[in-house]
Amino acid sequence: DCEGGDTLLVLANPAGPTCSEGGRTCFDGDEKRIVGDVAMQRLRWGLGGQVVRIDDTLDERTAQIEDTAVQSYSLGLLRDPNKALKKFGEEVMEFVQAVIEEPEKDVEQELADLMFGALILARSREKDVSLESVLRILVARNEAKRAGSDERFAVPIKGETR
Repeated sequence: DCEGGDTLLVLANPAGPTCSEGGRTCFDGDEKRIVGDVAMQRLRWGLGGQVVRIDDTLDERTAQIEDTAVQSYSLGLLRDPNKALKKFGEEVMEFVQAVIEEPEKDVEQELADLMFGALILARSREKDVSLESVLRILVARNEAKRAGSDERFAVPIKGETR
């Protein structure tokens, strides 16, 4: 709250002011960021709770690139950007084929492969991309659209301040 800094955040449409100082909220125009953060937390700790684990795994693998004693399929792709690019191209084709010819479950499997392949490809080219950062962009775009805003990135990304 405004005075003590202890807050219970509730997503609601208030009928009037909710701040003890008479304002609509206690967050001084920071509502877009907060709503986006709440949506991200739903992804992070709800069904999408695996987001953190996937990013942690990618971080671990990326840190092991120079350690040749450690071997894994993902590490092989991370160590060879051209191999990662070829694999990603294969995943694109498999996804497109599944969309055209396969049942929904297969499309979901291929999309998962495609998304993971995209993250591996980006990391193999030394781009610090995480699944969470990508999901933050999607959440921000969705929130901006729902709010009727043309702003594509309503939520700060990777420590960006507004």
